[in-house]
Amino acid sequence: MVRRIASQVHKQASRLTRAGFIKTPPAWYQAVLEHPPLPLPPREPPRRTSYDSAPPKQHAFAAKKTPGPRTLPISYIEDEIRRQFFRDHPFESFRPRSLTEAGAIEDEHPIRGLQWTRLSQHGRNPSPEEYAAVATRMHALLLTLTTHGTKVPCGSR
Repeated sequence: MVRRIASQVHKQASRLTRAGFIKTPPAWYQAVLEHPPLPLPPREPPRRTSYDSAPPKQHAFAAKKTPGPRTLPISYIEDEIRRQFFRDHPFESFRPRSLTEAGAIEDEHPIRGLQWTRLSQHGRNPSPEEYAAVATRMHALLLTLTTHGTKVPCGSR
């Protein structure tokens, strides 16, 4: 059923009686014709908030705001190492990985800290995370050795 406005109900009733859909006019019809309802006042559009309204136009010679302080980008050496690893080995990201092996978390490796000197110490097929961890440890080791004036042996295994 269509929603009707109160000021138009008597017009609809007169159309229905002329068309023959209503045989006798309703009891209220004559009273509404003698005293029609007041027309609705025109609606005022809702007020816009300052959030919705357009920003005021600035003149070309108006002083521009100085930009606020910006945060410095945060970068970690591990992220750069992982990025380079996946550039060098793109298909490594498609290899299926299990977070837990045989339903239990693996024990921590007996070699820890700066004792990691070769990637092969992680096993036959190290994961990208193990690669990043070893490369980060080697990077830290090289930084500590070079800052203390120690010569770094090249190609030692």
